[in-house]
Amino acid sequence: MLTQKGLNEYDQFALFLEKIRKEKKIPFRIFDENGVSSRTFQRFIRGESDMRITDLAIIVEILSLSPFEITEKLVSLSKTVAYKTDCLNAIKNNDRKNTNKLILEFKKYCSNTSRTLGKQEALYKVLSADYFFNPYTLTSKEEIMELEKKIHNRLLDASIYTIYNLDFLAYQQINAFQEFPPKLFFKVLKEISEKNILNTHSLDIIERALVKMFITSLKSREKKNIQHISEVFSTYIISEHNWYLFMWKKITSFVNQSIKYQEVNKDSWLNFKNSILSALTIFIPTSQTDYIQTQLDEIETYYLMYTSKEQS
Repeated sequence: MLTQKGLNEYDQFALFLEKIRKEKKIPFRIFDENGVSSRTFQRFIRGESDMRITDLAIIVEILSLSPFEITEKLVSLSKTVAYKTDCLNAIKNNDRKNTNKLILEFKKYCSNTSRTLGKQEALYKVLSADYFFNPYTLTSKEEIMELEKKIHNRLLDASIYTIYNLDFLAYQQINAFQEFPPKLFFKVLKEISEKNILNTHSLDIIERALVKMFITSLKSREKKNIQHISEVFSTYIISEHNWYLFMWKKITSFVNQSIKYQEVNKDSWLNFKNSILSALTIFIPTSQTDYIQTQLDEIETYYLMYTSKEQS
């Protein structure tokens, strides 16, 4: 089995740093003046040696690169990300020939390399999309369920979780192939939430996972989970620019409170929903409003099942 290092997929990162150095016209002597050997850096560019992480951090600072720029470049070099992107695009474009070919290559890559870098989670997303949206799919429900179990077993034994673990759990809710583990979801969410996550992509994943979990809990009538998610939203420190998260904070609070106090009423819900949609039409595109309306309509279907009579 190949190690990730043996693939040499990040060799281009050194050339990326050298390109930035040349464009910014930073002489090698600046490296030496800051304690980093310029000769070592040049060997790194030629692929003759590696660099210590401390030296690399200083180089990034010398080149005035942001963490986002570094992450963006590294992500684009990842074979896992490349396979996932290519597979999902092929599925989206109904490219039958390339879809099956790319998925087979991705599965071979995952089986022949070490289990790192969220490979299983990425493969799960690809296989799920292939199963649901590719009419010529070679993926079976049983194959996806087997992969689910492997990821679950790994997460149950883990002591540290990443944002991609939460993303996987959010997608598992949608598939609904087998029983969903809400305790594991909240355990992962708790650890992720305690970290100081600043980048927009990570926050988007958290928000998407919470919304999916909320709708799933409403559908399955899990009142404790509905209350828990409402509390999670209420404790988030929301930027004044994050209207989407602020909106969901309002929605989850309204639904949770009316269910908790047995005050589910169709007229009050419709007034609330219309007030949300009216506010949104002022400052967001129609396509986005339509998407949110679809979500609210789905919530309405499950929410109105909680009548006072059924709860008593």
